[in-house]
Amino acid sequence: MATGSLATNSSISEIFATFVAEAQVGGNGSGDPPEFDISDMDDDGVDGSVCWDEDLSDGFDSGWVPAVLDAEPGGGGITWTITVGGPQPLTYSGFSYGSMLGVAIRAAVQTSAMSAWRQISVQFFKSGALTDSYSLRSGPQVNLHGASLPVAGEQILTVAPIADTNDKVIVSGQFRFTNASTSPPDPEDMFAQIFVQTT
Repeated sequence: MATGSLATNSSISEIFATFVAEAQVGGNGSGDPPEFDISDMDDDGVDGSVCWDEDLSDGFDSGWVPAVLDAEPGGGGITWTITVGGPQPLTYSGFSYGSMLGVAIRAAVQTSAMSAWRQISVQFFKSGALTDSYSLRSGPQVNLHGASLPVAGEQILTVAPIADTNDKVIVSGQFRFTNASTSPPDPEDMFAQIFVQTT
């Protein structure tokens, strides 16, 4: 069975990967900057826009957002789907890669707020057959509500399969952003990411 480990940091670390699927506050519906995207380390990719919270009079709360990342073999199509008022899929096939070496799932904040994941499932495949899996009911998450500014924090779940020959991975879960302030958060105040490391 695949293994998983959690690491917590009081700053935002650099994670190296072939590509990343992410969601952030963004423009909270304006799309400038985008609220979710798929990109490589050179920022090539595709992005989309959703409104997380239409009414900030009681603070910012995205609610629990279902999310699924599906990376097909060899770069044949990466689909990042979040569900806000219905499925919102992004698909990109501009990357090429080999075997799936692992994933890193991050929840992070750069203000007094919360970013959290739950119901994480990671499935690895080879030639269409499920070969390995990992699940986590709660986390990664970071809750810095009430902390004095400036503040930042992250928690990262790293998942590695037993074999290094898998050609596909599907990661699913739910994420949530909250901030007690009634002022619009900055675009990167809260974010949730899935990094995929490959050969």
